[in-house]
Amino acid sequence: MLGSASRLLERAAVLDEETATWAQDLLRMQDALSELARDMRAYLEALDFQPGRLEEVESRLRELGDLSRKYGRDTGEILAYLEKARERLADLEGLDRRRDDLRAEVEAIRERMEKAAAELSASRRRLAERLTRETNRELAELNMAGMRFRVRMESAEAFTERGKDLVEFEVSPGKEMPFRPLARIASGGELSRITLALKLALARADAVPTLVFDEIDAGIGGTTADVLAEKLARISRFHQVFSVTHLPQIAAFSDVHLSVSKRQGREGVSTEVSRLEGEGRVGELVRMLGGDERTARVHAVSMLERKSRTLEKSGRAAGGSG
Repeated sequence: MLGSASRLLERAAVLDEETATWAQDLLRMQDALSELARDMRAYLEALDFQPGRLEEVESRLRELGDLSRKYGRDTGEILAYLEKARERLADLEGLDRRRDDLRAEVEAIRERMEKAAAELSASRRRLAERLTRETNRELAELNMAGMRFRVRMESAEAFTERGKDLVEFEVSPGKEMPFRPLARIASGGELSRITLALKLALARADAVPTLVFDEIDAGIGGTTADVLAEKLARISRFHQVFSVTHLPQIAAFSDVHLSVSKRQGREGVSTEVSRLEGEGRVGELVRMLGGDERTARVHAVSMLERKSRTLEKSGRAAGGSG
């Protein structure tokens, strides 16, 4: 259309020269438009047009929106989360190797524990034999020769803080009687004397500072009472001993003799504890002995003198043994 107009203006220039200028302007415009058309055509031909690209971009934008809702408000937070996830993945990928290392370490520890438990069990069995032998000897001296004591040991399935041994003290009340747990078959008096025998056997090793024996003399007398008194005195070299007794033999062997009595007063019954010394102690022993007072007094003084000689002798023996 520009070319046609330019030619018409050139023909009109024969009649009017001014139109010639317009014809030249149209030619220049035609050349400029042709150049622009060539540039635009080249641009369009250079474009890599992909019909599915828009859909792909929109899908990716939706994915980015989902990521921002789950892992961060912006790209920086999302990438930081990604880095942490990669580190976690690296840890998980190395988990199998770490698990194998831990299994090997556990097995090595188990072997050391088994060795230590075996050594501990062997030591316990040696000491259990010695404790059994010495306790039974003490029981025989306490006129309980029919009573037998033993230490029963069994292996536990699992480790404890004390190894893999289950240890229980058992007694048999007679030669033909089976062994049963100590706490289930012994009476109060028997239990006290068995405990005394154990304490005598363990006197140097036992860390318990104070021992209380309540009616340990139940059912005994005569020479057995004398033996029991000496043993209580002996064990008191390693522990503080409280003994509730009605036997004058045991009372005479004590370092401190306390008398417990009840009194009826205006405000009711009261209990009094008094320390006996000198003549007061002799008088209490006379009361405990009963019978003829003169004979009982001679006997009481004799028991106190015997106590002094026995303790002096045991003290020299202890000093000599170092």
